Formats: sequence, C-alpha cells, structure tokens
Amino acid sequence: MNDLFVGVQPFVAVARTLSFRQAARQLGVTPAAVSKAVTRLEAGLGVTLFARTSRRVELTPEGAVFFDRCREAVAQLEAGRALVDQARTLPSGRVDISVPFLLGAVVVRALAPFADRYPLLDLRLHLTDRKVALVGEQIDVAIRIGTVEDASVVARHLGTPSWVTVAAPSYLARHGTPRSIEDVATHRCLMFATPSGRPAPWCFATERGKQAIAVTGPLQIDQGERLVDAARAGIGIAQVFHFMVADDLAAGRLVAVLEAYGCAGEPVHLVTRPRATRSPRIRGVVELLATELQRFLPSTAPS
Repeated sequence: MNDLFVGVQPFVAVARTLSFRQAARQLGVTPAAVSKAVTRLEAGLGVTLFARTSRRVELTPEGAVFFDRCREAVAQLEAGRALVDQARTLPSGRVDISVPFLLGAVVVRALAPFADRYPLLDLRLHLTDRKVALVGEQIDVAIRIGTVEDASVVARHLGTPSWVTVAAPSYLARHGTPRSIEDVATHRCLMFATPSGRPAPWCFATERGKQAIAVTGPLQIDQGERLVDAARAGIGIAQVFHFMVADDLAAGRLVAVLEAYGCAGEPVHLVTRPRATRSPRIRGVVELLATELQRFLPSTAPS
C-alpha cells in the first residue's frame, strides 16, 4: 500500500506530460527514479499503465481510468502542501502598533488590505499622542512625530509634513482674512492641546527663520482631526498638517491663509526595537506603513 501511494504522484506527472523526462523535471528527481516508481506502481496494481516506445509514451486504457481517479487526489494533495507552505512563510502572530491620533485614519486605511492579505496576523492599534515605551508597554511598532533621541530604539525617518493655516469660507466672510502674522492675535484661533495639557504654539516661517507664536481662542482640542472639524464648522482658524486638509482645500471647504509664512513641521519617524524587523510579521507591517505614510509626507530630511 505504501508503494502504491508513493507511486501515484510520479504516475500523474507522467500522465499529464506523457514524458518521463518532463515529469522528472517537474518533480525534481531523475527520469530513472520516476520510471522505477511507476514500475512499482504497475506491479502493485497488476496492470500496465503506460504503453512505452522509444519515441512516445501513451496511457493504456487501464492507465486512463486510473489517471481519471488519481489526478484530483494529487491536485488536492498539492493544494494542501501549498497551504502548509504558505502558513509557514506568511507573517503571523500579534503586532502592537502605537499611532498618534492625527495619523490614525491613514494607518487604518493602510492596514485594511494588509489584514486581508495576511489573515494570520493579529493587528492591535493603539491611538495615543503619548510617547509610549516600546519594551515596557510591549509595543512592536510606533509612529512618532518629532525628533527621536532614544538610543534604545531604531528610528526610520518617513518625512516632514508642512503646516498650513486654514479657515472655513464662512468664518473668513464674518471675520476677514488675516494678512500677516500679527493679524493672528485678532482672530479666533483653534488650539491643539498637547499631552501636557498646554496648547501648542503655531509655527510660521519668517525672515528671521522659524518662529513659534502663542495663540489664544475659544476652543482647545486634544485630537487633530476634531480640530479640522471645528475649522470646517467655521468656529475659528486652525493650524494643522497639510495632508490632514488636502481634500478640504481642494473641495473649497477650507481656505489656506498666511501661505507666505508656511513652514515645515516636526519630522515623522517609524520606531521599532533593535532587531525587531527580523520577525516577518513586524517587517511586513513596517514596510507597509513606511510606504503608505511616505505618500503623505514630503521626503525632505529633518533639519
């Protein structure tokens, strides 16, 4: 019975190609080994499966009947082996990813097709503007905005987004359009609350270089996307990263102001533990996020 089973795959390969030499090439063995396996199979069955001549190989009637029964079984066997090989080589397991709130939507869109492609992955997304400790909090990959001074991690620069100051047409119709940095003091500014609770200053490029301006206003929010919502609603002027409002600017829902003073923001980095990318699951996530985020961020190196 063992010889019968072992000989089926070589038999099917010969029956498909009608060539011992081609069957051997497909199976990665010698023609002699294929011929020996088929001969043993014929002996076990007590029939001749192939009519052999010096020029051609043909199935006998008995061989044709046996081939009809065997080829589907061999196809299922090959499919099963392919699935096992795939399961062994595909990324699998849990990957914990820490992402700032304002990049959350971008990362979710990037991970959606990746999750479909690799169903054995268990992706855990942690949205926070807090600087997490990769080892202490068991985070595999983190996206960080700002400089990375931690020597215990590996940082990959993804790009440096630019700031843009925006307002809704309805707000500008009521309050006018600021023309200079000094005009900001007379407008209703929407402020981003940093993890420390203090509002982030606005950034402008001037003849004296990059200048940080403290602003005041009626609303302070600790999530960048909600800051954009407030600007769309006409509550005031906001300063956000350009990629966050590119669609709104194109559609006219928001208008860029003080464009002559636009400046680069903080660099964005992808951070992992040393040697973490040796793991297929982490390496795959890292490459995907790097590719996706670099589409949104200018590739200039941080200064």
